[in-house]
Amino acid sequence: MRDTVRYRRGYPGQRDGQSTEMVQFYLNRIPSTPRGAKIEAILADWRGDYHLLERHHGYIQWLFPIRQSGLNDDAPPLTKVEAEYMAKNEQVKGRVLRAYKMMLDFYGFRLCDASGEVERGVESHYRRRISHLNNSFHNYLRITRIIKSLGELGYQHFQKPLVETLISEIYEGRPPPL
Repeated sequence: MRDTVRYRRGYPGQRDGQSTEMVQFYLNRIPSTPRGAKIEAILADWRGDYHLLERHHGYIQWLFPIRQSGLNDDAPPLTKVEAEYMAKNEQVKGRVLRAYKMMLDFYGFRLCDASGEVERGVESHYRRRISHLNNSFHNYLRITRIIKSLGELGYQHFQKPLVETLISEIYEGRPPPL
């Protein structure tokens, strides 16, 4: 809970480093590490490769940077200056959107429109992917990161529709456990 409170308060008192690696990655100038690729290669070649997206754990901190460290020590935390730049740069925002769509597909969903509404993807694909999500806890850590990153990178209006869809689909009309 503590990291969510820090996120919602804008990471009070946090000192940012001087890194520009996330911007450089999103401008397609450097690859993610470890064993990663440049963002254009990830967006073009990894979409639909669910085995790769599932087993490779280093890319998610690069695709969805936030202002705190993650499990990948090679991925620097996003700085406030980087977040501000990325939220305004149309090329970067386009890549963030493509990354988000790729991960929605990985979880069995699709983005409906620019409002941020999310719905099930193709039914046969959706069933396999949502079943996998419900049996793979670490993907919820990824989803939490995605939600935070959307807020940092100018897509705040996508956060609520994603959360509402996940609650609805995961619990299928049943109230969440307390």
